[in-house]
Amino acid sequence: MSEFKGYMHGIGIGGWLTNFKRLRFIPLEMSTVVTTGDREHFESYITEKDVQQIASWGCDHIRLAFDYVFFEEDAAPMKLREDDLGFKYLDRFIAWCKKYDLNVLLDLHRAAGSSCEYTEDSSLMDDPALQERFLWLWRETAKHYRAEGANLAFELLNEVHAPTPAKWNALAKRAVAAIRELNPERKVVIGSNNYGSPSEFKTLDALDDANVVYSFHSYNPFEFTHQRAVISPITATYNRYMKYPSEIEPYLDFRKFAKLGCEEYQQVGRIDRIFLERGFQAVFDFQAKHAAPVYCGEFGVIRHCDIKSRENYYRDVIALCDEHHIGHAAWNYLSAPYDANRFSIVDDWDRKPLSEELIRIIK
Repeated sequence: MSEFKGYMHGIGIGGWLTNFKRLRFIPLEMSTVVTTGDREHFESYITEKDVQQIASWGCDHIRLAFDYVFFEEDAAPMKLREDDLGFKYLDRFIAWCKKYDLNVLLDLHRAAGSSCEYTEDSSLMDDPALQERFLWLWRETAKHYRAEGANLAFELLNEVHAPTPAKWNALAKRAVAAIRELNPERKVVIGSNNYGSPSEFKTLDALDDANVVYSFHSYNPFEFTHQRAVISPITATYNRYMKYPSEIEPYLDFRKFAKLGCEEYQQVGRIDRIFLERGFQAVFDFQAKHAAPVYCGEFGVIRHCDIKSRENYYRDVIALCDEHHIGHAAWNYLSAPYDANRFSIVDDWDRKPLSEELIRIIK
């Protein structure tokens, strides 16, 4: 079975070059403003010591999330920023990772017209001008890193929410072709639609390109992984701590409260590894059909969940991925202290792991 070699056990870094402020609570028109405080954050938030620590855990790669605002301004599209903000930090980070034998997956977390923070910000899939900006950004990135080897891979776009799968499939093919102009063998990751849903693998086109990897995210059940999350009105309103594994009753109660269908839950007696495996079935089917490498780019549990349940969830997701030769990156190393959706696995200030057992599981 094909694997994403060199990217099998990793950690995601958010809160630095993306989610450095929780955009959902900022008006859309202000969300791309880079302030003096932002710049101070970029300089100090992630350092070489963080990379060294992640390497010491036995990881083979880091999935580094970044936003398009590091490369271009909306007022001057398809023109690299004069301050060279983006490549400055990416170059430094890649050099640190080389020093500690870590590969890097560059994940475009937010593109112009596509953000998982703003559901209304989805015009990329319909606007030709925004699509040209998207392709331009990847051409510039491919040109800048054309001399890098297998230590570097590209992820086209985080948590796509296209109105139809066909629109995303078409744009992804164009982006791969743009990258191939200068990077004929670069590993390129394409995520599934509907925010990286595993079930959307049935709508994902497989390309005739052995260096393309297909990814999904694992946050199911959402009411567990995002329990009491203030960015999610329904889980915040429900306001209940959830455990994993668990009998089905608390989860059925949530579904009834949220006026959501209960069919999926009524078919199982517990929320556990078997439940998770059922949710991955479309991914397994895609693997079997196309013999293509698959990658779980994000999985995790919000920080205020009880630590044993967090550990249990990470353990089961990683075990399922390893069993099926699926590379993976836990989300995430560190969330900004003022983030309203925190998935950190280390402390804000001393960067010590919140759970040594969690680190052992990730290893």
